[in-house]
Amino acid sequence: MQRALALFPVNRSVRDEAGDTLLHFVGSLAHPDFVCSLALLPALPPEYRQVVLDLMAYALDGKLVEGERLALFDEVTAAMGERFLPSGPL
Repeated sequence: MQRALALFPVNRSVRDEAGDTLLHFVGSLAHPDFVCSLALLPALPPEYRQVVLDLMAYALDGKLVEGERLALFDEVTAAMGERFLPSGPL
């Protein structure tokens, strides 16, 4: 069940536009509220593009089970929270 997480190595220290786009792609596989355009795929660095392609193939082959989908969702939302929410006390 951890195959999907192995395909999505989260590097939370990298905060750039490509990393944000990667999170949106992975999020769109995990939850219908996330949307990402396939037109953005060519703009990703090759290693991020491969992560998206591998995860998409895994999901389209019917191998992405509900537990993995939830785990991906948790990883994506945690990473997004660290990127987009203000740090420190409000």
